Amino acid sequence: MSPRASPDRAAHRARPWRVHELAADFELLDLWEIPIEADPAAGDDFAAFHHMFRAHGARFTDRPVYSLWPSSPSQLAHLVRLVGLSLLVGLRSALGRVFRWDRPERPDPIPGCPETSLRDRLSEEEWTAAAAAAAVTREEPGGAFGFQTVYQLEKEALHEVSNKTIHALLHLSWVESAGRSPSVVLAIYVKSRGWQSRAYLALIKPFRHAVVYPAWIEHLTRTWACVRPGVSPPTSACR
Repeated sequence: MSPRASPDRAAHRARPWRVHELAADFELLDLWEIPIEADPAAGDDFAAFHHMFRAHGARFTDRPVYSLWPSSPSQLAHLVRLVGLSLLVGLRSALGRVFRWDRPERPDPIPGCPETSLRDRLSEEEWTAAAAAAAVTREEPGGAFGFQTVYQLEKEALHEVSNKTIHALLHLSWVESAGRSPSVVLAIYVKSRGWQSRAYLALIKPFRHAVVYPAWIEHLTRTWACVRPGVSPPTSACR
């Protein structure tokens, strides 16, 4: 299955996700479906997927997730896409160091707000429950692409990253529909820091849609196929 951008934003907004209230002042930028196979009867649930995401989401060459030596044209194509994604991530990291865009020790406030993190909008009860579920602390190191966990609930999780160019949110949700396997939807929300942010987003849009999302979502799909509960790893993709 191939990753695809989801055209049904109205359906996403209609679901009772906590992010809608918590980040009502953020713009929904991108919405993609992660085409996984999931069998709840075998233990496949959102908690298992989110654990995989936090452990392997940005570690593109983890072993024994899948072989680094491609044995088929599709594996070779996937490896080429991962190399391209890794180069783009490395370039962004280098530019961040040069221009001092990323300074986690001195986070900027959310644009137009006093808070520096969406965590500050959680109630103490929500924070305690979310931190326990996600096994995080307020000083959690950056996860995939520097995103930190804001909360993890039964069927959704929210992550955020803040730098000089943007304040962005990454939302994962477990969507169940009658007659089909559950799926995971990846949503990106942003709040710009002015015209520079909007220009930056416009500049990287072709790379996001042509390289970043397809390669990353394929990585997540393949990794899930290898580590999902109760399923033996496919020998064609995993060691």
